[in-house]
Amino acid sequence: MGPREPLVRALAEGNVAGREDRAAGQPPRPACPYPRGDLRRAAWTRGYIKANPPTIHDDGMPPATTAQKLPNPTP
Repeated sequence: MGPREPLVRALAEGNVAGREDRAAGQPPRPACPYPRGDLRRAAWTRGYIKANPPTIHDDGMPPATTAQKLPNPTP
């Protein structure tokens, strides 16, 4: 196994996960299967985003998250 093979495999895995989520109409996955600091994490994320890009509205801003939609709590 060469040094690039794990990165290529992680990129392909991320691409498959992104296509599956997009086809199922699911929101983006909250976590990557690789730990922080691992180069495969960046490769997996790139593959995922390429297959399931975020939606951008006409104003150029991404959709609001759930936290942004909730009103501020009253003390």
